[in-house]
Amino acid sequence: MSQAPSTFDPSRALAQVGDDAELLGEIAELFFEDSPRMLADIEAAIELGDAKALRYAAHALKGSVANFAADPLVGLSAQLESLGNSGRIDGARPLYTELVDSVETFETELRNALAASP
Repeated sequence: MSQAPSTFDPSRALAQVGDDAELLGEIAELFFEDSPRMLADIEAAIELGDAKALRYAAHALKGSVANFAADPLVGLSAQLESLGNSGRIDGARPLYTELVDSVETFETELRNALAASP
């Protein structure tokens, strides 16, 4: 049985903050606090059919997960942002569902990585 691919690259994430594990931990805590609101903003934009709000909300999440070299999450966020940019909402719901699942997996992996760091 093969292992699912990781949602982020811990060594790249650490390198992005100058190999400062404490700083990475602080950024992670901010993410843990903000991610529910960011996901709720995306969901609300989809529910309201507000493409502009979708674009902004997805862009915010994309920037946040980029701090952790979380390429799959960056990609999903970028797809939602692109939909919003095009003025469309159709197709956003399945991407959002995948994003929520991916964020949950990412948060678990991030917590595990932080706990394992010295």
